Amino acid sequence: PADPPAVGSTASNFTVAQFGSAAAFNGVQFGSVTYTALWDRPETYTLSAWIKTTSAGTQWILVEQGPPGYWGLGISGGGVRHIDSRDSLANPDVTMGTGVTANVWHQIHVVRNNSTQERRFFVDGNLVGTAVAVSTDSFFTHPIRTPVYIGADTAGAGTFNGTIDEIRVLDSVLSDEDIKLEYL
Repeated sequence: PADPPAVGSTASNFTVAQFGSAAAFNGVQFGSVTYTALWDRPETYTLSAWIKTTSAGTQWILVEQGPPGYWGLGISGGGVRHIDSRDSLANPDVTMGTGVTANVWHQIHVVRNNSTQERRFFVDGNLVGTAVAVSTDSFFTHPIRTPVYIGADTAGAGTFNGTIDEIRVLDSVLSDEDIKLEYL
């Protein structure tokens, strides 16, 4: 696959990584991808990435923050972090699990399934936690019009320090078996 069209003066460098080339971030750099309707997440989706971080602290991998809502994938304290503003009745910002360690490649996933009202968190093909997903709102009915950021949030905070490879944003639910097979 082609490298994402990162824009802005803080776009990252690319390096050899898990699969081909990947974006290398130094804790200051980040990039963004111009808004397109393809970024409007339905109620059900899967976010995933291969990451190799130099720290297990709070860092963003992929974030969209703008009116009327936001969503994103990151890490915090060795766990997988997910935000989705439509889950405000439960908790829009949830971190689950452990196992994301520094200087090792990890594949992380968050699966948001609105029909089961559940968010599932995975590290290296293993389920590490679940959380409630209670919203029935869709970004299709309240579309986002701001860029999607890679390696930081829209304010440049939570910058990623390490390498990000194979970011995927799917408008479907991957099963536990699918995620395990992707990791193997």
